[in-house]
Amino acid sequence: MVTAVLASQVMSNVPAAILLSGFTDAISNLIVGTNIGGLGTLIASMASLISFKYIAREYPAQKGRYFCMFTLANVFFLLAMLIVYLVFLSPVFVKNKTICLSILICVGR
Repeated sequence: MVTAVLASQVMSNVPAAILLSGFTDAISNLIVGTNIGGLGTLIASMASLISFKYIAREYPAQKGRYFCMFTLANVFFLLAMLIVYLVFLSPVFVKNKTICLSILICVGR
């Protein structure tokens, strides 16, 4: 899963999924990793590149600021989604529902 996230940061999430699919049997981890990997760098998702191209064309003076704010926000949400997955949804915690439930109750307080 982490490999899919990292690969998505340098080659976009769809090509990463296609490339890595030939090297794993853990398809659900690949799907989760490339979906979460769509966040992060500008390259991580084709939609991100399209939005940057639009900003660069319409507001050329703002493209540097957009790039910085985009990257900060996306890295924050990438880390947040990784934490949510690893703590609440990963197979280690899902198998032991008591741990999952107690974490959710503690976080809710």
